Amino acid sequence: MKHLKNLFLLLLLSFFITLTACKEEDQQKIDDTLKNLGWFGDENNATIPNDINLGTGTVPASVNLLPKFPPIGNQGQYGTCVAWSTGYNFRTYLNAMKNNLSTSALNSTSNQFSPIDLFWSVPSSLKGADCNGTSFEAALDILVSRGVTTLATAPYTGLGDCSSQPPSSWTLDAGNYKISNYRDINIDKNVIKGYLADNRPVIIGARLGNNFMGWNSSSVLTTDGTTYNGQHANHAMILAGYDNNQGPHGAFRVVNSWGTTWGDQGYIWVDCDFFCSTFCFAAFVGADDNNNILPDTTVTGYDLVGWEMVDRDNANSGDPLDRQCLYNVNNIGSDEILASKKWSILYLYYNAYDANDYGILIYDYYTNEYGSLGDDGDLSTVETDSSKFLGSAGNWYNYLNIPGGSSVFEIWAQNQNPPATGTRFQYSYSMPSSVNGDYYLVLIADGFDVIPETDETNNYVYYCQSNGDPLHIDNGIIQGGYKSLMTNMSTVKNTSHPNTYSTKEITKLLMHEKQTGGLQKKVLNFKSQQKNNIKTFSNK
Repeated sequence: MKHLKNLFLLLLLSFFITLTACKEEDQQKIDDTLKNLGWFGDENNATIPNDINLGTGTVPASVNLLPKFPPIGNQGQYGTCVAWSTGYNFRTYLNAMKNNLSTSALNSTSNQFSPIDLFWSVPSSLKGADCNGTSFEAALDILVSRGVTTLATAPYTGLGDCSSQPPSSWTLDAGNYKISNYRDINIDKNVIKGYLADNRPVIIGARLGNNFMGWNSSSVLTTDGTTYNGQHANHAMILAGYDNNQGPHGAFRVVNSWGTTWGDQGYIWVDCDFFCSTFCFAAFVGADDNNNILPDTTVTGYDLVGWEMVDRDNANSGDPLDRQCLYNVNNIGSDEILASKKWSILYLYYNAYDANDYGILIYDYYTNEYGSLGDDGDLSTVETDSSKFLGSAGNWYNYLNIPGGSSVFEIWAQNQNPPATGTRFQYSYSMPSSVNGDYYLVLIADGFDVIPETDETNNYVYYCQSNGDPLHIDNGIIQGGYKSLMTNMSTVKNTSHPNTYSTKEITKLLMHEKQTGGLQKKVLNFKSQQKNNIKTFSNK
């Protein structure tokens, strides 16, 4: 009996030793896995523009974007997950969509984009030593300004300590594969589903735990074990779809970069509620370079150009919120723009990092709905429908036809009795005191894109700092050493600010807001701050 008892104790001890060894082995696997993550997890979202939110309609029960993704990759023992999610997966997907690549074509490295090229291109000051991670902002800025070459050109081998710079041949080829922009989005399951349903994969940063680390199943991850802290607990991946019938709350399809032996052949389903509440800490979308509007150098038909715009303090008022905007708009096309087109000139502000934070200050409406040819005036004197008042500080109408080669001020001046002199309109307006942060002021000729023009980009004139930086505004008052100037450019997007909002994005926002009544709501909100602004004209 004593021998049986000793045997039992020996077996029990052996079991615990085995169990402890298994746990230590599992923990070692987890510790090893923690070494090959590499998202810093400290994005400066305040300087990353938010995506312009146009709302989401009804979305399908499931979306699968995987047919336009490359095969599952493996980052190995390097902290290059950001380069894999943004370069290999995201950039490859955009190219596949643009060129309608097949699954077989995506198996070729000539149609896949290189994580080593992207990671090496990130400045050393923005990544850890020995291939030890980076941020989304650093990698995505490279995709916007430099681009990334293919995996055929730059194979994922011989990374060294990742302090190397890509050779010039890689950089030359990378210039063919830039992206237009990237945008921060809210971590909300309906918002994310809306992007996926619009064929836009979502780049994500997650904080991982034990369950995720050792996942080896096609079932849905609904919770996680111990959540690790620090740099190596943060991981970059990308969403390639969702399915409302997966798990208790629906699930997002996550694409990882740990090879096909992990998870569900390299993928994992993550419960939507768990994803948004606990798992995901950053989310981004982006656009290919075909999102840009390229100007046509041949000027024919209609072509409106913003011109001679200046914004300055109102010298006739002691209120620092009161300002003056002076501008003119030319039709450099060959065809006359009739008032019956019902087009508009808008002057507005928008937040440099959240274009959803905007307001129209001055609304100048060219129409034949009021008075006779040559008439102009305060819109409120001829229109009783307040929904047509879109400017918070001023709403005006002009019954004018603008011939090719003429400016709006020139035609207006000719219709005055006696004819007026000068070169531009002058409007007094008041900046709402609720405006706080970094903003651009912009004049847009044909703000709602009514006129089919040869070149849409030259409709925009920005008032900003001379280097293209936005103006800082506190409680409606422009700060710093600004001075009156005209920044006559089609966009503030330049080599120093490659990720700013494009003219196409701003126009799309305004058109959507007008159609949905958002502009009218903004005017009502600002009504309490409106002053009695009077339209006058410059004699300069």
